[in-house]
Amino acid sequence: MGALALSGCGIAAAQGEGSEDGAPAPTLTERAVEGAMCDAPCRWGCDAEGCDVPEWVVVGDAHSCALRESGSVDCWGSNDHHELGDESTTARARAALVGGIRGAIGIDAGAHHTCVIDVEGAAWCWGANDRGQLGDGTTEARGAPVMVRAREVLVDIAAGGDRTCAATREGDVLCWGAGDPMPRRIVGATRTIELDVGDAHACAVRADGEVACWGDNADGQLGDGTRIARTEATPLGLHGMIAVRTGRAHTCAIDATTQAVCWGDNSAGQLGDGTREDRLAPSVQHRSVLTLGGDRTCGRVAFGDVACWGEGYGVDKALVPILDEASVVTIGARHGCAVHRIGTARCWGANEAGQIGDGTNDTHETPIDALPPS
Repeated sequence: MGALALSGCGIAAAQGEGSEDGAPAPTLTERAVEGAMCDAPCRWGCDAEGCDVPEWVVVGDAHSCALRESGSVDCWGSNDHHELGDESTTARARAALVGGIRGAIGIDAGAHHTCVIDVEGAAWCWGANDRGQLGDGTTEARGAPVMVRAREVLVDIAAGGDRTCAATREGDVLCWGAGDPMPRRIVGATRTIELDVGDAHACAVRADGEVACWGDNADGQLGDGTRIARTEATPLGLHGMIAVRTGRAHTCAIDATTQAVCWGDNSAGQLGDGTREDRLAPSVQHRSVLTLGGDRTCGRVAFGDVACWGEGYGVDKALVPILDEASVVTIGARHGCAVHRIGTARCWGANEAGQIGDGTNDTHETPIDALPPS
């Protein structure tokens, strides 16, 4: 994930320089005491480098989390399973800081849990753990981040449903959850540069651009031409891919130009081919795909606008307003979020648990700014 090139914090010391007499720059606390204020572009706060804005947002069934440029994480929405990592089960309709997370460089969310990896290559998870999705060797829900019991250095993480996977520095893939609380190596997943996890399947992109998938295959989501589940990563014969995205039971592989080929479940029209017929092998092509979630898919269309198709949208592309300047878009089964270039998270869709983060429980069809932590 790339950092947003934003600046504009209205604090001179925010550039990390000392004062004229050579003294260290004041800390955030010291600046707050001095009454320093951030300009509008810094509405999510400042750190020693300038604006500390969201650079990535992920969504679960009814919660959302933002990874800031500083490596801290904020979450909002449903908290029945400790999804927000604040050691409570109180839902929040605006962002709240997840304690204990510093230096995070990657993040993803499953249905009711969230995981990050940090600059040291360790993974931390919190939330539901009834299926071992937190990887701490137990099935006990956690209201604060716990370290995943993996000895390897991790460089990428992906979560979906009740499972989590991570890529190691050597390119192997470890997965946990779905009934197994300990990280296990996936046979056949090697030289991995990118991966993603659906509800019950996962896929990885290898360094040579090939895509390999494993897990449930009832709807053809593995793309191997069958409906047979696989415990080992199965290559699909694709080439030149740099990313893969998974929904509940459909998948898209994306190349360097954001062009994509998709397959799997199509019961809601999520493959975007104008039908509701499942595709058991990579076959449906799109000029752009950004994200998959639930039974929905979103991609860029003319003039940089974002459109979605599938559940709630139909078999034809439906425009989602004011996302033309979004650098990141992520979508779940019932709501979605994006990171706007001005440095804020914008969300839309269902909001009964406050997962849009605007301080209300009102549903919004048009993306609206999520509120920063108070």
